[in-house]
Amino acid sequence: MGDVNLQTGVPVRTRYRFQVKQVAPPELIGREAELAELTTFCTDPSTAGSYLWLRAGPWAGKSALMSWFVLHPPPGVQVVSFFVTASLADQSDRTAFIDNVLEQLLAMLGEDLPPLLTAATRESHLLGLLAQAATLCQERGEHFVLAVDGLDEDRGVDGSPDAHSIAALLPRTGVRVIVAGRPDPDLPDDVPPDHPLYRSSIVRHLSTSPKARAVRDVMIRELKHLIRGTSTQQDLLGFMTAAAGGLAVRDLAELAATSDWHVEDELRTTAGRSFSRRPGTPPVYVLAHDQLYSVASEMLGPRLDHYRERLHIWADSYRVRQWPSDTPRYLVHGYAATLTAIGDVPRALEYVTDPRRHDLVSASTGHDHIVLDEIKAVQRVLLRQQEPDLVALARLAVHRTSLYSRNDWIPAHLPSVWAMVGRLDHAEALLNVIGDLVVRSRALTAAAVEFHRAGEQQRAARLLDEAEDLAKSFNQWWGSWPYAELAEAAMRIKDYERTRRAVDAIKHPEERAEACASLAHVALDDLEHDDASNWYTEAEETLKQVGGRADVTAIAKVAAAAASLGHSSRATDLADGILTEDSPVAPDIADIADRFLDLPSVDRTVSDHDKAKAANALAGAGLSDVARAVTATISDVDGQEYSLLDVTRALATLDLDKAEELARTASDVKYLSARLAAVAVAAGRNGDPSRASRLVDEVDETLEELPQGQWRRFTIMAIAVAKADAGAIEEAESMVRSHMLPSEDITGALSVAVALVRRHEIERASHLVTLTEDAARPASTSIDERRLLRWVQVMADFAEFDRAERLVRSFSTEEVRSAGSSIITEGLAVNGAIDRAEQTLHTIADPRLQRRPRLELIRILLAQAQDNRATQLARTAETSNDRAAALTFIATTARKADLLDEVVGVADNIAELEARIKILLSALRAAADLGDRPRVTALWHHIRTVVGHTGRRPVRIDGSRRLFMPLPDPLRTLTEIAESVDREPRFPNYDNTPAGPVAGPGALWLQENSLPEHKKLAHNLATHDWFDLVDELVEVEPDAFRAILLELDRLGGRDALHPS
Repeated sequence: MGDVNLQTGVPVRTRYRFQVKQVAPPELIGREAELAELTTFCTDPSTAGSYLWLRAGPWAGKSALMSWFVLHPPPGVQVVSFFVTASLADQSDRTAFIDNVLEQLLAMLGEDLPPLLTAATRESHLLGLLAQAATLCQERGEHFVLAVDGLDEDRGVDGSPDAHSIAALLPRTGVRVIVAGRPDPDLPDDVPPDHPLYRSSIVRHLSTSPKARAVRDVMIRELKHLIRGTSTQQDLLGFMTAAAGGLAVRDLAELAATSDWHVEDELRTTAGRSFSRRPGTPPVYVLAHDQLYSVASEMLGPRLDHYRERLHIWADSYRVRQWPSDTPRYLVHGYAATLTAIGDVPRALEYVTDPRRHDLVSASTGHDHIVLDEIKAVQRVLLRQQEPDLVALARLAVHRTSLYSRNDWIPAHLPSVWAMVGRLDHAEALLNVIGDLVVRSRALTAAAVEFHRAGEQQRAARLLDEAEDLAKSFNQWWGSWPYAELAEAAMRIKDYERTRRAVDAIKHPEERAEACASLAHVALDDLEHDDASNWYTEAEETLKQVGGRADVTAIAKVAAAAASLGHSSRATDLADGILTEDSPVAPDIADIADRFLDLPSVDRTVSDHDKAKAANALAGAGLSDVARAVTATISDVDGQEYSLLDVTRALATLDLDKAEELARTASDVKYLSARLAAVAVAAGRNGDPSRASRLVDEVDETLEELPQGQWRRFTIMAIAVAKADAGAIEEAESMVRSHMLPSEDITGALSVAVALVRRHEIERASHLVTLTEDAARPASTSIDERRLLRWVQVMADFAEFDRAERLVRSFSTEEVRSAGSSIITEGLAVNGAIDRAEQTLHTIADPRLQRRPRLELIRILLAQAQDNRATQLARTAETSNDRAAALTFIATTARKADLLDEVVGVADNIAELEARIKILLSALRAAADLGDRPRVTALWHHIRTVVGHTGRRPVRIDGSRRLFMPLPDPLRTLTEIAESVDREPRFPNYDNTPAGPVAGPGALWLQENSLPEHKKLAHNLATHDWFDLVDELVEVEPDAFRAILLELDRLGGRDALHPS
């Protein structure tokens, strides 16, 4: 069994062989015909890649035959095996199968176990090694066989929809497989319908061996002897049965309150023949046959509960000692499975959520997948309940999220770069360690392309299978990028059916048009002009479905696709439309009309991010003038410069002269250096090495004077890449070591590695990626803090303000800290803690997020007749709009018309006319509501003066497209004034103030199915991060809140949500 290293020919042994020896009989009697049939199956060319299934009832001698064959294979046959053993809790499920078969395969192939393998990664790694072993055996003129005994004893098959069986993992093709088991039960539900195990032609019914029947009779007689034996003998049987096996001598001695010597003496006597010794550190004992457990359970009767209770007391003795390093192996690997198997959910829940035990398992195994598998097993038990226990599932979810977050340090492109340098197994190992599903989705699609390029088509397809499953559960309110990226990756590996599915799954027409346009570019890259034309046509048709409301990014991407395909006239029409009056980039008169008529409307403002994306797309298609015009509309200076950098990079791929000309329009040295460095990279890759060298030298001279920050990081990265492209490899590597890695620029370092791969410097690239991975671990970022605002809101709702404030203070970004503080301020105000609420209000750095909590406090103060305090609070507003709105509200509510004079003063200090008129109109409406005719008259004249108009026709404000509808002339009734103001356009908020700090419409990842809401929430808790669901959870099950707090306290500093 695995006794030859296929790479070297050197004999090897694995520890699993010793476990097989414990199952095998001293000699095999009466099975010559069966052994001959097995030999034929393993060596006949017609059976290559096929299955043989030996079926028989209990005590037929299946395991004896299989173990003998594994230990004595025919010449030229290499066997890797696994014996599903229910008598050993850690040898009876998919995890145990993977671990043991992996060990044998790695020994056979002469390879080391890659680091960072998780449950999902180990599966794909195992399948790859099985295929590799079969191929190498064939090349050596040998035969490879996978043998699995006891499929019917798989404890991972528990009837739940998300259970994972050993049978489903067995390879469908390419490997000879021998399995043995009983006729029942049926195959697990997760075995695909086209799997070879469903073929009746592979079944061979095994007759019962007379020798096996005799062994059974002897074992049952000995079991009866033990039941009537000494107290120690009865204890050994009772504890072994209660624990379902896997106990060491020391364990049995502690349980039976006797000495190790006494236990060993009993196990060496005649009584010991009912037990079987299995290798390990230390060795463990099980009942000599799996069927003896059911027999022993029946014989023990009610006494079995007594032994189970003593087993639990023993386990608790280690728990209260906080799981010391000498904790028995059974409590680390087997006890949780026993608890789950007997349905002791409360005890299993306490056990698998114990953080100190998590630390012990991680330290002893080097990974977390055992604990995660245990958590998932308890989840499956809970999900089978008629009304799943949401509190219990929430507790499990807290720990599952925490364990996954330990591995959230991996950048999305690290696995694909490892694949580029040929380290496919390591790339796959990294992929499924990624706990953040957003990063994981992007990593899977990027890596799949590189796997396919390396000739690993099946592995690439498996990666895209997983990416597609993730995309299906993604909440498209947040965008359709998982499907768009999946479609592009599938297109690049020629998986056109998957590409079609992905595009069709995109719900929003604009985003579907963008995806189609992007696919047109992918097809052009592959010189598939007809496909490109078809995707472009579909993009145009999809865009027409939206009509005049298409967003700027979709229009730009379709225009870029048109230009790339040579449809220059259409591209120009689309591009020009982006900046015309009908474009969403320009102020839209439809917005004014909607607001004038007080109709519901959608906010059609275009974000700077979308403008930057549009500009980049346009520049890449040669529409640089329009791209620069779009960039000019970006409000933020740094954002505008980032967009111009992208435009410069895109333009440089088409016209280096124009790109350099654009680069040199930058006045600030940090912007200039970044743009020139980008042009240098493009010049080196587009046949102009002299320009590249000149620009690199020019930028090199400016590096020392560049301030620290993103611009310096980008410039250093681009120069290092340009040097690597030009063959100055040592200089490029030096920049990585001296600049990028110390500043944790992981993306930059990987870019240099990719440049080395492009020059076929694989060994040096691999070394660089190793250094980068080492640097990435301490540089890891935690959970996206915006997602935690839901948890802040729930803590505020439950008045846990101290905890909420500690979490908010730990946030790294000012914007999210402000949003969190805004939530807390509102919560404090609602709970009557006015002084503390006011103090917290002044800690909110973002003035936009002060507005709503300030107004809430003012309402409460006015209700308490604290008008002066409310007024003072209104005057602390940092923006004119907010200050004016707060004062106007107080004037109306407290009937303090004199405050409107102060509002007019605020308005008159605003230079922007629209904002000034908006405030004045609000003051006018308030004066009318107060019945203050003199003040209304004064404001009426003041507004006409500000507008500079005395006629009856509408006017444009400052020559813009904004309209001002004049007030009635002459002034007659206050009601007429009020109604006129109500009809006046509600100008967009001058400060772009958000309504309040919201976390979003729901979780990023959703389970869309027909389950009842309670069960759907339960299933989501079993698969998603708990803080994405916590608001919905506590609404349904308020007790979950305290349960989550307790689990976070148990985790302490192990979890990012429990800052010190």
